[in-house]
Parts: sequence; C-alpha cells; structure tokens
Amino acid sequence: MSDEPVVAPPTVERAWSGIVMHHDYSEATLARLRPDSFVVVDSTVFEGELPQDLRRVSRVPATALAIEVGRKQVACTVLLGAFAAITELVPLESLVGALPAALPAYRGKLTELNREALEVGFRAGSDIARRDAVDGASRVAVP
Repeated sequence: MSDEPVVAPPTVERAWSGIVMHHDYSEATLARLRPDSFVVVDSTVFEGELPQDLRRVSRVPATALAIEVGRKQVACTVLLGAFAAITELVPLESLVGALPAALPAYRGKLTELNREALEVGFRAGSDIARRDAVDGASRVAVP
C-alpha cells in the first residue's frame, strides 16, 4: 500500500504482516515475516502448519466466500478486504474507490465483482476483529 501509484509490487526482505492463500505458495511469504508478525490465511484451501512465533493468525474462508460472490478467482480480493478490516489500515471506501484504477481496462467489467469481494472480505475481517476484541486478543499493531 502506498500514497503514490505502485508500478510493480515491491519485494521486501522483512514484513510485519502477510496474506497467505495456499500452502504450496506460502514459503516465500512466511520466510519474510518477522517474529511476532500477523498473517491472514485463506482457511478454505490452506493446509499445514504455520510458524509458532506468529503473534496472530486470522483465518478467513476466502475461497468459499469468493465462490459465493460468484467467482473463486476473487479470493485474493476477499483476503485484501479482510486484511484491511482487521488492521484498520485502509477504509473500505478507499479500496472500492481504487478499483477502477487498479484493474486493467480489459478487466473493467469485473469491477462490480471485485467490489463485492472486497465488501464480503471486509465484513468477514470486521467480524474477526470484533470477536477477537471480545476474546481479549490485542488489536493488530500497525508499525
């Protein structure tokens, strides 16, 4: 996330948080996490163990929610919405407002589907954050 246009996603050496969609592709993300990090995981498809030193893991059934929205390919967008809600890093309105610029012109017809996926993910993340607050879990501290 940036205040300026992002031409290509940056690669970072160490991160305070991550989004993990599938166990087969999680190694590089997990290897870059600092101890005491926060991770959002797609609980529909992720299998296996996560590092024990993670401060917090939030499991979101992103692929199942994406299928309910209408297309499993927007599972990553569901996770982005959940991440934004849990961290309170970006308001939902900002994410939705950025969709037209973020999607390539040939995918413009998918703007509405991606908006729905963001909203579903944001609701799921808000539910997790609310439940965690009731259970006494600390809020995700954004550096």
